[in-house]
Amino acid sequence: MLTLCPNGDRATDAHPALSSDPETLAADSAAAVAAGAAEVHLHPKDAGGRDSLRAEDLSRWSRAFWSICPQVPLGVTTGAWATGGAQERLSQVRRWREAPDLASLNWHEEGAEDLAALLIEREVGIEAGLWGVEAAQAWVRSPHAAACHRVLIELPDLPAEQVRDLAEEILTVIDGSGHGLPVRCTARSAQPGPACRWPANSAWARGSASRTPSRRPTAPTRPRTPSWSCSAGLCWDSDRACPHPSALLTAPPAPPRRQAAQPARARGR
Repeated sequence: MLTLCPNGDRATDAHPALSSDPETLAADSAAAVAAGAAEVHLHPKDAGGRDSLRAEDLSRWSRAFWSICPQVPLGVTTGAWATGGAQERLSQVRRWREAPDLASLNWHEEGAEDLAALLIEREVGIEAGLWGVEAAQAWVRSPHAAACHRVLIELPDLPAEQVRDLAEEILTVIDGSGHGLPVRCTARSAQPGPACRWPANSAWARGSASRTPSRRPTAPTRPRTPSWSCSAGLCWDSDRACPHPSALLTAPPAPPRRQAAQPARARGR
């Protein structure tokens, strides 16, 4: 499964193809879906092009997206940098009128547990963002961990060997939870390709039931090669560079749990 991230937290002047116009990125998303993307992760922006969690900005972006891609799952950021603090973030999410299918939640951020509870209450699927071992440990201890939709390991810009070692540590913690959620990796690096050459005996290459849930429980678990994305708007599938202009992330098949978003979309449009 491919997920398109057409903007991220980058400013629009970071690349000529970036835009703070929701209609433009909705059209880009539709083109990516036609090329094979299965879902989209957006960073809604305010009028000044900054990340925003305000209800009016989320509505503006989600309506533009759903007007072109009505059946495509939509995920958004809940990054703490987009608000003035944990309480303000909760307040803004409570005011959401058109709730997305998924929301990425960074578990190391202040107020993550309260926000997770609110997203679950609002029937928004949670993509748990884990930026390190401590964040992974906090997520495992969380009473909301099992209710998450999937896990996103977000790795820093480090040499390939260090990235692999860190990812292995985080995966070990995740596997110990026993929750059996899908896991994806993303690396914030301009050259993440070599980091994908994982040893055959690595945790990711071996594969496990907790990271590759099957719709048929009796099906054997098969090893898989990890895929990565970078903040420069490129992605790698193993050693092959992705030809698409926008960042694509790969993940194991994980149909959205939340089906209640469809009526909300109809009302929103």
